[in-house]
Amino acid sequence: MDKMVFTDQREYSKRMSRHLDHMKAVGPAETVNIRRLLNFLLLRTNVQGFLKIPAGSKAEGFDFDNSDNDIIVAFQNSIVIQKHEGIPDGDDTVFAMDNTDCRAGYTLLKLLHLRLNEQGYITNALVHFRNLCYLSSVVLLSNMMHSTARLHGPCSMHICSCSKRHETDFAFSFHCRSWPDGLSDFRSRTKYCIWPPDNLVNRIVQGGCHFVAIGDKHSDLFGMQWRISFAKAEKCLVMSFNHVQLKTYALLKIFLKEVIERDRRVKDLLCSYFMKTIVFHAIEHSESFMWVDENLLNCFRFCFTMLLEFVNTGYFPNYFILTNNMFHANVFGRSRRKLLLVLSRYQRMGLTCLNLCPSLVGTLYWATDDNHALVVEHNLDTYVEKMLNAIFKINDINNAIKNVATVLLDPLYDTSHDVELLFLMNSITVESRKVMADLTHTPLSPNKAQYFQIRKQIHRVQISSTVSVCRGHLTLGSFYYSAGCYNHVYEAALRVTSLCSQSHEDIIGKGYTQLQKSAQYLCVYCIESSGKDLYPQELKLEVIHSKSRIILQPLPYALFLLVLSSYRIGKVHISRSYFAELLELRTDDNYGETSFPLIHNLIGICHQLLGDTTLALKAFEESYRRFPENMAASKRISDIRENLCENLFDQFAIDELDYCNVRSRCQSSVREEDGDKDENDTVFTYTKVMYNVDPVSFVAMSWF
Repeated sequence: MDKMVFTDQREYSKRMSRHLDHMKAVGPAETVNIRRLLNFLLLRTNVQGFLKIPAGSKAEGFDFDNSDNDIIVAFQNSIVIQKHEGIPDGDDTVFAMDNTDCRAGYTLLKLLHLRLNEQGYITNALVHFRNLCYLSSVVLLSNMMHSTARLHGPCSMHICSCSKRHETDFAFSFHCRSWPDGLSDFRSRTKYCIWPPDNLVNRIVQGGCHFVAIGDKHSDLFGMQWRISFAKAEKCLVMSFNHVQLKTYALLKIFLKEVIERDRRVKDLLCSYFMKTIVFHAIEHSESFMWVDENLLNCFRFCFTMLLEFVNTGYFPNYFILTNNMFHANVFGRSRRKLLLVLSRYQRMGLTCLNLCPSLVGTLYWATDDNHALVVEHNLDTYVEKMLNAIFKINDINNAIKNVATVLLDPLYDTSHDVELLFLMNSITVESRKVMADLTHTPLSPNKAQYFQIRKQIHRVQISSTVSVCRGHLTLGSFYYSAGCYNHVYEAALRVTSLCSQSHEDIIGKGYTQLQKSAQYLCVYCIESSGKDLYPQELKLEVIHSKSRIILQPLPYALFLLVLSSYRIGKVHISRSYFAELLELRTDDNYGETSFPLIHNLIGICHQLLGDTTLALKAFEESYRRFPENMAASKRISDIRENLCENLFDQFAIDELDYCNVRSRCQSSVREEDGDKDENDTVFTYTKVMYNVDPVSFVAMSWF
């Protein structure tokens, strides 16, 4: 591989390295570390007897569009031991490894002890074999399959119903707390190696391994066998890579996906796992000074040559079990010769073969970009914002706190504490919002305990809103609107609109920390479709007819709250002015109709509130045209056209809340700050009493 596009290979390596820093899928070291951290915090859960552990390329820090979310699902009340080990104390179900007639890397699981009240998907998978009781991998996987999933290797793949196709691979497994020294020489082989270091080897060995539900397809015992998985160990090794080693791994993955797999003759012969294993072997058998930016392309060439040698010999050793030939199943005979022919052709091209990768085109231009640091920072901030918006999925605040504590004690997560704090504070906001929603929607007798709980949750959100300003204040605004405390709604929504007026570009590149910039993240406000959430009753139709959740952008939603709250306190003229600002957002790049068609629903509701049914109908029609799945808009259009009621806004009766409301119709006087008032302006004012408590007293009690 001696041919070069550029005469200076070291310079080209540095340019390629910078290009990978700019790529969304890779990024700089800080971005990779934060991806790993947030992936762990968001996906690692402990629920109903299972421990879900993120694995795969996303857990390793990459963000490739074609990558699935890989989750190891370990049965917590069942363990695997080796032949020479005794049954441990406790009431766990215990299986023992039995390698009889199994190829290296596979085993049978023999039942030694069945715990009381064991789950049916395990007991139903027990099979009598060789006069003993064994666990069948095929039967257990069949028991665990969900109706919306399909088989995908050793996993059941769950297909999520989203606007884009996202897939999650759940690998059902059993944990073995000890290292299988009889099969793997990893502990002894690496004793005198520079990499992996001794402390990392000890950590990996102490973590044991897993057994996933897949057998050797070339064995008669396929349905009974389990494959030994070192996914946790591999994750530890990848997280110990320096950034050039990780970029080399990324280059191999990119070349595989964008070049090798496009050749139909060899499309299914290699996989990303092979690329990762090659990097493991390459780092172990090289010196540390080799893995630097100016030598990146040589690192790629070294790994590619190693792959070619494996194909040439027909033997690709698994990194942990060297006697396990990973080419055993697919790469042999005619298929091996085809692959060797294809890879040899790329070798003769030299490093110019990388120019065949569409995502690597333009490497020269990235290198001369004066805004390199700004682009990298912007990409990082965008990713953090995206992940923070995903926190609404968290159902267990205690588990979230436990994950944060784990990260703080884990040296592999080499990040500042900003992201952990961001995650924790946003999780608190989500949890407090759920509690406040329960108190809002559940009709209970008034008592001091309920008041105390409300006050406690409000205080929590106020604290978290110092970090997550938009989400925190929108949560407060939504709650206070439900409680009828419209002045406080006004204050919270104004804080958000003030924040949104400052763009991200105003603070990027100014040396702010991730925590300092977090106040600028314009996190979306999500309303769950169950209806038991915090939202204005004016959006009840949208909630009822939503399939999953409603996603509201911060600025339009804040203006919507301002329109509602100012109208409720009798400031109709101010309400109209905020509505005018909401109308202007329709063409906005960030908040407009292109990315946020639901803005037309908000506009239509405001038109109805202010008495213009004709314009409201047009707004709902536009919403339905842009988003045909918006059944709420369709229902509103139908109601208006059939003239079911004189004023559709009346259907959003706040009287549906579990509070006492007294509604009066009056012609309000004009205050100086309101300006001129239309003659036909009629104001509906509400006297709201929460659990028969005066709202002023309630606010004084629950506000700092």
